[in-house]
Amino acid sequence: MIVARGRACWRSGLLIATLGLCAGALLAATLLDARTARGETIYLHGTSADHGAIEAIVGDEGVTLPASAAPCTSCHGRDGLGREEGGLLPPDIRWSQLTKSYGHVHGNGRRHPAFDEESFARLLRTGLDPAGNELDRSMPRYRMSDEAIA
Repeated sequence: MIVARGRACWRSGLLIATLGLCAGALLAATLLDARTARGETIYLHGTSADHGAIEAIVGDEGVTLPASAAPCTSCHGRDGLGREEGGLLPPDIRWSQLTKSYGHVHGNGRRHPAFDEESFARLLRTGLDPAGNELDRSMPRYRMSDEAIA
């Protein structure tokens, strides 16, 4: 009887632990999905309902527009691969490409190491890649909160 009770307690404990792990994983996935959805809204539409206004600073003149007038998808496409436009070929900006350990050499000879989250945030705000090279002014610089960038 004691052995049976011990097995039942062990099984109950295992069940509770398994349910706890599943609930934790579900919560983490839900939070990640919400964060991903907010990022997609910024990428696709240039808007952030919960993290304030986003502005795009465009061209040599530094014209300031709502980022909804210059969202990322306009040049880089829904898939991030880049589409030739106005004689420019925007690069592939999928995270898997930006973070390749050996970095990048672009067609114009610009070289830089791999991006990380900090250098990508700097690029969005200042137009400087991880090596400090300035991107063409056709790439907007964005004013946005730290929360929106995250």
